[in-house]
Amino acid sequence: MKFFRKTFDFFTNYGEGKMTAKKWLFRMIFLETVAGVPGMVAAMTIHMRSLRNCKSDNGYIHCLLQEAENERMHLMTFLHFRQPGVFMRSSIIIT
Repeated sequence: MKFFRKTFDFFTNYGEGKMTAKKWLFRMIFLETVAGVPGMVAAMTIHMRSLRNCKSDNGYIHCLLQEAENERMHLMTFLHFRQPGVFMRSSIIIT
């Protein structure tokens, strides 16, 4: 995890005293894009397992989908201030 954190900090030029509003938005857009993936993937996996086993999920899928939607709304807020360029979009796809 330290490797990924340091790599992310390097590519977003993170550091005390050198962060501007543009750099913060770049960092937040990237983080919110990636943060929405685990909830959606987990909800889909549990949904498929629930269908395959014909058993209830006891509402867990809905909880995970709400969390993914929450992350998406954060992303939409940040995208209102700045649209990502080609580098940002390719970084998100690679991640």
